[in-house]
Amino acid sequence: MPYTNSWQTFDPGLNGVGTDPDEYTGGVYDGRYIYFVPLFQGTFHGEVMRYDTQGTFTDTNSWQTFDPGSNGLGTDPDGFGGGRV
Repeated sequence: MPYTNSWQTFDPGLNGVGTDPDEYTGGVYDGRYIYFVPLFQGTFHGEVMRYDTQGTFTDTNSWQTFDPGSNGLGTDPDGFGGGRV
């Protein structure tokens, strides 16, 4: 298989990032961070995940999650249709 050295996998949720973040419907890149847009995790969820592209891909410190609704922002904003800068 050509170019297999160009690919890596990492599951942030299985490595203790967030509340096992799964099911995202796209991402937005701002020049440093990639923000993953939450969609569905058995039910719709609002946990935004972000990756710091200046960090190491498999380092959990390069990954963070934030759930706006769980932090008092909006009226339980869960499940989004995409993202845009």
